[in-house]
Amino acid sequence: MRKILAYTIMEMIIVMLLSSVVFTIAFKSFEIISSHYITYKNNVDEIGDFSLLDRLISNNCLQSKKIERTTDGLDFIFETNRISYEFAPDYILRIQAGVLDTFFLESISYKLLFMNKEVLEENNLIDEISLEGKVKGELRNFNYFKQYAANELMLEENKKILSE
Repeated sequence: MRKILAYTIMEMIIVMLLSSVVFTIAFKSFEIISSHYITYKNNVDEIGDFSLLDRLISNNCLQSKKIERTTDGLDFIFETNRISYEFAPDYILRIQAGVLDTFFLESISYKLLFMNKEVLEENNLIDEISLEGKVKGELRNFNYFKQYAANELMLEENKKILSE
């Protein structure tokens, strides 16, 4: 009688037990790495959104002709177009040529100033924007400034006098 070469049932059980331990370790490692990656991605996205908003507002301050107060935000007025920002407690809307961008940030508060006085009425010039919001749970303050030429300020003052 010929002997058949094969594994015993005990050897098969040990192999299955060892492979299940290896698969369990691999699966748990994958879960841990995935959760860390998701946390990292969310943190980077939040910081990236705030950095993008910061860069956009800074560029708009530098390049715009003037900044005016609106009902719920402000307008950057350029030679040929206008960019609007609307502020809400949990987000900021940026509207440019019908394209809407939303920046979700926590606890947003803002002040719009002209010559160190808060601007509360619409269509008044703004030379300082102060934003406060939470980024990764930390309260951050950002200030933006617009410098006007003397002739631009005189033109605005003449417009106010003529409209009264």
